Amino acid sequence: MKHIEQIKSGPANVRIDVETNKPMDWVLDDTTFLDYRLGTVARTKEITKSATDIFWDRTVDRKTITWMDNYLTLTGNWEQGELQKILVALTARRMEENGVYLFHSSAIRYRDKSILFITGEGNSGKTMSEIEARRRGGAFISTETTVVDAKTHLVIAGSKAVFLITRAKGTERSDKPS
Repeated sequence: MKHIEQIKSGPANVRIDVETNKPMDWVLDDTTFLDYRLGTVARTKEITKSATDIFWDRTVDRKTITWMDNYLTLTGNWEQGELQKILVALTARRMEENGVYLFHSSAIRYRDKSILFITGEGNSGKTMSEIEARRRGGAFISTETTVVDAKTHLVIAGSKAVFLITRAKGTERSDKPS
């Protein structure tokens, strides 16, 4: 049985073809983590892309991952969080190929200027700076990821959730105890 879907974020489309013994609605049960890391995503079963980006054979018992000829092959059983991380990485790659870049940042618009608060993981104050700037009248752009088009230099998307309440197995932060 074959299942095909596409994930879209900005100008990037990622096509996923699945060989499976069981019917499936979607590859991912929830796209919250993708929205959090990619700004925003949409998924569809209306396929516009001819080339496969990910081929996943769920009928094989052995879990493998292979990158060859610009597409990824998965076999075996993969946790939702593992699939989410793979999709974030591949979608970000496809976005960059289209001149769109992701910044791990929060952003606001204040006094006719867009301001990015860029830091790493680990309580550096990015979110708190954004919250304080909004308290002082800044307009909300994004909380975790800001997506910028290199050609226009415009912000085209951004994540909206300040924190992830729950994470799928495989997306836990490495700098925080489980």
